[in-house]
Amino acid sequence: MGQGIGTKLFDHLRQRCIAKGIKELGILADPNARGFYEKMGCRYQGEHPSTIMNRTTPFWQLLC
Repeated sequence: MGQGIGTKLFDHLRQRCIAKGIKELGILADPNARGFYEKMGCRYQGEHPSTIMNRTTPFWQLLC
């Protein structure tokens, strides 16, 4: 962590979305990655049921 690889991958993803005309992207994320997704400009949308019983997964929205 902390090497900028995630940011580079995310920037590449955003550019691909823009190139393909995708206006928004929904992301189910690791609960511990909140800071990263906020830094990337995503908006927290709420919790989504997890495949693990009695747990939820954060759902984020990225506007491209």
